[in-house]
Amino acid sequence: MASANELMVLRLNKVFINTGRTFEGRSVPHSPNRLNSLHWSKRYKWAEAWKTEVWAQCRIARVKMGQGKAKVGITLYTIKPQDKDNSVGSIKGILDGLKGIAIKDDAPDCIDLDVRTIKVNKKDEERVEITL
Repeated sequence: MASANELMVLRLNKVFINTGRTFEGRSVPHSPNRLNSLHWSKRYKWAEAWKTEVWAQCRIARVKMGQGKAKVGITLYTIKPQDKDNSVGSIKGILDGLKGIAIKDDAPDCIDLDVRTIKVNKKDEERVEITL
């Protein structure tokens, strides 16, 4: 467990959903443009999968909620970089997973959020890192 002044980095694992016939996995969340084209039940499954993965990694790392405004950095390492708007829109499930564990709420007065996208060359290099 990190002390109050140390930064903690959580690396999220690939998440999977059951589509009924098969399992689908992703290392980074869908962009909002792609999410909007999915059926509502599939969007819900993806959001819940990311929320559950964040919750699990927070528990493993023994993350505790701090006092005051939380500083959170989320870095998406992906072969298809997103612009700032899409990056922020794609992390809703991740932020929902942090609520009540690492952050009080995702409202602007409770969180100082920094979202970045970094291009990687290979699919197996894709990942999400959260800095708290």
